[in-house]
Amino acid sequence: MTERFQPILDGLHAEYAGQPLEIIKPVLAERWAAGNDGASITDPELTNVAQAISDGMRVVMVDGRLRTEQPE
Repeated sequence: MTERFQPILDGLHAEYAGQPLEIIKPVLAERWAAGNDGASITDPELTNVAQAISDGMRVVMVDGRLRTEQPE
């Protein structure tokens, strides 16, 4: 799971860090579904991940859970 989603999360961070939440959320939902055979990411996780990216945080998946960290 981490191997599938980490590149998606890192790509979103690279492209959208610092952008408004409203811009990130639909892109995150679309890419998450594309990487997960159409399964969606739901709130509050969708909003939390999008907000972290907006705040410039890196989101990482560890043991199937999403965490935030300062970018390197």
